[in-house]
Amino acid sequence: EGESPEERAAVVAFISDMAQNEFFVVLGQNLRRLNEGGESSEGEADRQGVFQTLALIENLVSLDVSLAEQAVAGMKLLDWLQHRVGKSFVQSTIQVDSNQQYAAEVTSILLQASPKLREQAGSTFIDTLLQCLAKYRKHTPDEDIALEHLENIVESICMLVATARGKQAFLEAEGVELLVLLQKQPQVARLLSLKILDYALTPPSPNRTGEASNVETANADTESRAIAKRYIDASGLKYLFSTLMHHGKSNMKKLYKAYPESDERAVNCLAWLLRLTETGTPLHWRILAKFVPSPADPSSWKSHVDRIVELNTAYSERVKEAEDRIESDSDLDEEDGAEERYLSRMDAGLFTLQMTDTVIAFVAEEEQVRERVEQRLKRKGRSLADVCSELA
Repeated sequence: EGESPEERAAVVAFISDMAQNEFFVVLGQNLRRLNEGGESSEGEADRQGVFQTLALIENLVSLDVSLAEQAVAGMKLLDWLQHRVGKSFVQSTIQVDSNQQYAAEVTSILLQASPKLREQAGSTFIDTLLQCLAKYRKHTPDEDIALEHLENIVESICMLVATARGKQAFLEAEGVELLVLLQKQPQVARLLSLKILDYALTPPSPNRTGEASNVETANADTESRAIAKRYIDASGLKYLFSTLMHHGKSNMKKLYKAYPESDERAVNCLAWLLRLTETGTPLHWRILAKFVPSPADPSSWKSHVDRIVELNTAYSERVKEAEDRIESDSDLDEEDGAEERYLSRMDAGLFTLQMTDTVIAFVAEEEQVRERVEQRLKRKGRSLADVCSELA
């Protein structure tokens, strides 16, 4: 931080020259010689060597992503990271050592920064990450380092399932079934798994990143529909609605407070499930059935409808407050004001508001549901017309 553009360019040029002289190839070879499992002072030195190597890669990402990609290729680092994120040098199978956590963090950083590396990671990387995730099915990490490891594993999976190839690998590795198993348990992985499901269901937009071709986007849309079908067939809706309604014992109540974004994730997943299932099909009806009365369950539909409207009105108020703050700022010109207004609305939850609007638009087609939605919206000074205008 604080370096001039000239200084930054000089550093990039220096490292590029080193790359041409096979510096990263040698660095990768040296990394594989290090023995982190040793108990002697040599073992500690080797562990420090691994840490410093990973720190170098992290710094390269912030300096120049293309240089980081060269380093990863020369060191064959993806293969090493794939092995290391799941390998612990502490005796317990559920404990995490510091370099294992750092390897997971660097993996997450690389996959977020580089579409190229996301494509190169391949199906076996997804499988390894899912195996790491499965270890947290029945327990919540009680140490910060293990929780950070879990969160970085989740972030890496999200980056991979955002691509068509990653979605296909996720399906083949039975990732959807693992998410349902995680959501059955009253652990933190239940809430974090919603983030993965959200990314897995969301088809990529070629206009957003420019990295996906029309064919790839179509493939990803097909895979997203397959993921939606498999999730519903695996009885995932039961656990999705349990999270949406904040059901669970005291430990889950604490987790809901610690991870408030789980509401947004649950709504996003629900909206995408409605979009990705064809209207009139049994799959689509299984979702809508959660919002309509039935002989077997004549009352819970009301609480589901009320919860969606509650979130809709809450996010509407947040977005309105953000708009009012921008309108009151007289220092912004028209162009800057429009951009700042949009960004402030997004920060306040505009996207989640629109996703709740989407859910309401689907479920309000049934007359009895529509009447209840209108009633609940009216109490907060809103109407179905407001919902429709926000979707326009």
